Amino acid sequence: GNDVLPHLFAVHDLIGTPLLVLANKCDTEGRMDLAELRDVLGLERITGREVHVMEVSALTQEGVQGVKDWLCALAQRGCRFDAVPHRPYWRCDAQSVTV
Repeated sequence: GNDVLPHLFAVHDLIGTPLLVLANKCDTEGRMDLAELRDVLGLERITGREVHVMEVSALTQEGVQGVKDWLCALAQRGCRFDAVPHRPYWRCDAQSVTV
């Protein structure tokens, strides 16, 4: 994970794009807590974009509404969903990105 992010962030079209990290399987014992996940992925070193980490469970749907709410909040701030061939992503203009 942490070796892929710098390459992803270097893509010109993704500069300033908010990053949402979903920690799936929050309903299981022994899961990694969010602080450890942030540390393992090096998220605290990311600058120039909003970074948000949320726990979810695909099985129980826990956290899914929170993800939808976060994405809707981005859209209300002026972010839009663009589809780059084979790579959907959220894109915001520089004025709407919180750092």
